Amino acid sequence: MTEPQKKFSRSDIASFLAVMLSIAALAIGIVEAKIMADQQDIMAQQQKVMVEQQKGSVWPYVEVKNSIQMENLLSFSSSAENKGVGPAILKEIKIEMKGETYNSFDTFKTSLDSIMGEKNYELTAFSISENINSVYAPGEKETLFQISFKDQAAFFKNIGFFSLTVTYCSIYGDCWRENGQEIE
Repeated sequence: MTEPQKKFSRSDIASFLAVMLSIAALAIGIVEAKIMADQQDIMAQQQKVMVEQQKGSVWPYVEVKNSIQMENLLSFSSSAENKGVGPAILKEIKIEMKGETYNSFDTFKTSLDSIMGEKNYELTAFSISENINSVYAPGEKETLFQISFKDQAAFFKNIGFFSLTVTYCSIYGDCWRENGQEIE
């Protein structure tokens, strides 16, 4: 006996073509979804770069300079200058003397009086505070601390040095310490 030959009717062919087109459309949809996901990743990276560029266009850089002059009097001064391209918001200024940190005039002066004596120095500038929120424009320079001692030997024997610490932030809230040191 012979087997009957199978003939494909038009509806069979149309059904087969419909299934093939559906599979092709599914494959194209999967490829498009992958391409869209890749494009979104690229756009997110570009946006991140743009935000960093925007932040970089207003980065402050506060440089603290200390100077000592030894002529008739021993003079010590500290100044801060914003050498960045954006405003610097000073958040905190501290001075260290003999291992102790001070951020208020009263406690610093009381301690200095007990170490050196009230008549042996002249404090001419003291812009040190725990929470000041001063804004320094690009290029702005301020003297934060300035003091003169009549007896140089007594200063070096009793105090030795002063160390100034400044914390400042950009308008975007990124913060640093003096001379660009990152805050950990």
